Amino acid sequence: MLRKLLKYEFLATARVFGVCYLGLAALSILAGLSMKFPATSNNIVGVLMLMAYVCMLAAVMLFTFLTIIRRFYKNLLGGEGYLMNTLPVRSWQLVTSKLIASLAWSAASLVMAALSFALLTIAAVPTFSLFWEDLATVWDVLTYPPAYFELTTGFSFWLFLLEVLLLLLVDGISSICLLYTSCMVGHQFRRWRVAASIIVYFLISFLVSALLDVLPGNASAQQIFALADNISLAVNIQFWRLILVDVVLGTIYFAVTAYLLEKRLNLE
Repeated sequence: MLRKLLKYEFLATARVFGVCYLGLAALSILAGLSMKFPATSNNIVGVLMLMAYVCMLAAVMLFTFLTIIRRFYKNLLGGEGYLMNTLPVRSWQLVTSKLIASLAWSAASLVMAALSFALLTIAAVPTFSLFWEDLATVWDVLTYPPAYFELTTGFSFWLFLLEVLLLLLVDGISSICLLYTSCMVGHQFRRWRVAASIIVYFLISFLVSALLDVLPGNASAQQIFALADNISLAVNIQFWRLILVDVVLGTIYFAVTAYLLEKRLNLE
């Protein structure tokens, strides 16, 4: 049943995201082509196209964030909630389907942002011969950091990259679950539910930040680096500490969201 929920969720959002991504790709190419003109004060078209690309990029990121909230609130707590909450599925499956779809679209938007910048750069290159020369230079630049990183730190660059990606993943899950929890807690109020959800979000964020600062054994990054024997150990300690915190917080947020959705749902 979770597979069907995911299929429905992606079908409901794929068309709009597809249009946004195509628009971003088109603007990046047009902006890149406009940059081929001489950089004079008369190159108004190039400036306008570049500004349009930046605005479109920001709009895609904002749209992704708002869609994460809107799909959860409207689909489970709004008018569509009467249908969704009568399906023969557990509340955690509904939350999981929203979470997976939100993570997927967030990752897709970040990848599309990187690809659009690459398209802009390629389109701005005057000739294909220069493009291949620049590509070779870029490749040399990209292959240099791993070797330099391992030489100076004694720590595997690819293992470090894996830890960064893992941290981004669990932090993304925790952040989205916090949004869901805020919506569910705010929905417990009879009036001003959206405003209450926003207040709850900032209140939880403040309380969690304050709690982490006073927890026993908490140490700043500078203290960890000072206590560690080498930089690789310091990096590992800091990353796994952050990952553990996000896992714990994400689990709590998810459990609270699922519980409120199943036991305390009020669609009136």
